[in-house]
Amino acid sequence: MDFEEDLILMSMILSGLTASVCYVMSNQHGQTSNCSLKAIVLVFALAMCIYSVCLLTFQRPVFALITSLCLLGVVLIVNKTKMNTLREPLVASDLLMYAQVFRFPRLYLPFLNITSMIVLAIALPVIIGVALYVEERQDIHYPVIILLVLTSGAVFFWMAKSLKISSDITKDYPRLGLLACLAAYFVQSFAVTNRQNFEDILANNVLPVGADDAELADIVVIQSESFFDVRRLTHDIRWDILETYDEFCTEAHHTGKLNVPAWGANTLRTEFSFLSGMKNRDLGLYRYYPYFFMQQPNILTLPKLLQEKGYKTICIHPYEKDFFGRHQVFETLGFDEFIDIQHFHDADRFGPYVSDASVANKITALLESSDQPTFVFAITMENHGPLYLEDIEESEIEALTSKTAGKIDRDLAIYTRHIENTDAMLKQLKAYFTRTKKPALLGFYGDHLPALSGCFDAYGFTSNDSDYFIWSNYIEAQSEKCDCAIEQLPSFIVELVNSAKKMA
Repeated sequence: MDFEEDLILMSMILSGLTASVCYVMSNQHGQTSNCSLKAIVLVFALAMCIYSVCLLTFQRPVFALITSLCLLGVVLIVNKTKMNTLREPLVASDLLMYAQVFRFPRLYLPFLNITSMIVLAIALPVIIGVALYVEERQDIHYPVIILLVLTSGAVFFWMAKSLKISSDITKDYPRLGLLACLAAYFVQSFAVTNRQNFEDILANNVLPVGADDAELADIVVIQSESFFDVRRLTHDIRWDILETYDEFCTEAHHTGKLNVPAWGANTLRTEFSFLSGMKNRDLGLYRYYPYFFMQQPNILTLPKLLQEKGYKTICIHPYEKDFFGRHQVFETLGFDEFIDIQHFHDADRFGPYVSDASVANKITALLESSDQPTFVFAITMENHGPLYLEDIEESEIEALTSKTAGKIDRDLAIYTRHIENTDAMLKQLKAYFTRTKKPALLGFYGDHLPALSGCFDAYGFTSNDSDYFIWSNYIEAQSEKCDCAIEQLPSFIVELVNSAKKMA
């Protein structure tokens, strides 16, 4: 058997192994029979292309096979970690955020399976070393390999471009498997037609119009990291942990559970739905990382609407402004100013991040110094995971636990400790809004639930909703318990502002 035949055989072996992994992954959902022939061909073509490129690079057939399988192994480990942590498989947009893993390692690396990573870290050098030592470089027939790369690449691209997907990863993943979904989502998200449709969707966005005779009150909206009413989870937690939050809810215009398009992470999905008033699923393929694909968007947002009415619009986020690429889109979304971690050098921290109390101080300072109606959108960080890296004393756990219940779980206690600080932040703000003479409106919501799968499973907690309220110090409250979706909040805010008319 000559070299070209060996090459083709090796490529087919790799393709078969990769396709088998895809098959097994689909089978674990019990829907393998629904996997289309096009998806299978796509995976085979992808496997051939990867192997051929590795062969062209290293000129060692067996080593190219090992390298290709190792690349697949890394993808599978990361996918399993994300499934266990965030209840969602890898999506193509995750590949676009790979640089963030190295820039912000604390937000990503601790979630990886340590055992798998250690095994991989030890096994990879050994396997690579042995393979390089044992196998000699071959005299590669370059025209054949290049032809194989181009052919398999063309087949892969065509299949990925034409594969029918729903753009809902929770539906496509069980039906098509991981690799086919990654490929199809990635290729189709860059298609010119799809990009233009996305821009059209943004351009056609509609929000309620602000009334010309409305009282322009200061508006503060807090997107609280991982917040939800933790007492919904268990009665083991001290009930007065959210005393001020309860006061706000009692006096609020709107309050209730909030349906959000994220779980455990991916704050930007909830964030964009609030700022735009758009349903996350209406963004199609771009729902998972809309900021990356927005090119100078022509879109009406709540900050833009308020700008047009004479508001100064400010975003506060005590972290790096380029996280999620916010610095590239927030000006076009309607913010006059972006206050990031550079403005919090001397701020207090609680745990590894800037405290909620420091954010409250920044908010009140901005409002007090402003001579025009101001909209402040604050994105907190204190309660950001991974929570298990933080220390907590046994006495603190006991202090957070209800006197009539057993001691709560350590990770839950760490989370609850931050929630207690969130309530203290709300107490600071309520004191300010009570004493100020300026009319003000406060919106507050959680961007997603915390990534505490084990804790939720132990208590049998299945809700994906966070919580919210909208309150003011100048409009008579007719408190309404209203469970709603995140994209409804901008309308609630505009309607409330419109309801208060200027003094004659």
